[in-house]
Amino acid sequence: MQITKKVQSFSFIEFPMHSIYKSNANTYIESHLNKTIFEFKGNLFDINSLNRPVNLDCLNCHHAHNRLCCDGSPYPPLTRDIEKVVNIAEDIFKETLSNEAYEQIEGFIKDQGLVDENGSFTENCGKCVFFVENENIGAHVCAIHSFAINNKKTIPNLSQKVV
Repeated sequence: MQITKKVQSFSFIEFPMHSIYKSNANTYIESHLNKTIFEFKGNLFDINSLNRPVNLDCLNCHHAHNRLCCDGSPYPPLTRDIEKVVNIAEDIFKETLSNEAYEQIEGFIKDQGLVDENGSFTENCGKCVFFVENENIGAHVCAIHSFAINNKKTIPNLSQKVV
């Protein structure tokens, strides 16, 4: 069976889907169709995805994943959450980066901005600008999530000033 429909947007949310995500999704579907992706009643089901363990405890995702990051998630951040993060981005970077890395990211943001034309965070070297190297653990992590965990904050109160 050949699928003639192409991926156009995210499901259940109103947010523009970047053309790279559309292309990646279409390529994945085409290469897995009738192998691990099957159609049932007009919908496509990916057996690999359905069998993949999912951590539904968002506040403790760092215990289930090797990064403190939503990297790979199909859903972009909501506009209201982006606004909260933008308001404290400087605090986040200062707390999570070395002085040298902070100066580099500061220059990048000055040139590129923090939010792109699609309304999401800009990408630095193909990854979200907040996906930064944590020298203490020798891995890349989400600076937003690290900041929130370190300050015992959740998204609803993320932008409240740290005391």
